[in-house]
Amino acid sequence: HLPNLRRLNLSHSKNLFEMGNLGESLNLESLYLEGCIQIKHIDPSIGILRKLIFVNLKDCKSLTKLPHFGEDFSLEILYLEGCMQLR
Repeated sequence: HLPNLRRLNLSHSKNLFEMGNLGESLNLESLYLEGCIQIKHIDPSIGILRKLIFVNLKDCKSLTKLPHFGEDFSLEILYLEGCMQLR
């Protein structure tokens, strides 16, 4: 439970296999997962984070899909370079 969390940087966590539920981190603005080469999908809870404006998924080589983002979503920057498995 991290309601005041604004930035989460788990970049280069090579043993991170899944991203947990972020649904209670409603103030999250930036999410850094660059180089998390084992992660296959992002939890759908990211789609309800209305303040999230920046997501870096660069070189998440095993990432196969992204969650649905709601219509109130304010994402401005999404880095997907090197996400070779993404459909």
